[in-house]
Amino acid sequence: METIQTLINERNLNVSIPVTPKDLQEFATSVAKSVLANYQPKDKDEEELLTVDEAMALLKISRTALWRWEQKEFLKPVKLGRFVRYRKSDIDNLIRKKEVNHA
Repeated sequence: METIQTLINERNLNVSIPVTPKDLQEFATSVAKSVLANYQPKDKDEEELLTVDEAMALLKISRTALWRWEQKEFLKPVKLGRFVRYRKSDIDNLIRKKEVNHA
């Protein structure tokens, strides 16, 4: 694998490399390990907040349904002054629960 990385880093190098399926599998595994090693989950403070329209689109529901879900406390909004936002993680959890219940 180090040889491939060396070739990638070389500039103005015109090389053809025969690749086997096993080579591709090893490369994919090394990329996945690298991504996982560098992955850092977002802090609660850095969590992505969605607008009402984005939440409606992601959940595929109407504004009225979203309001009802708030009233039934299925989904708790985040109030930022006069703005309403929804945590993406809350919506993802809600979708996961729905998928589990329908499986």
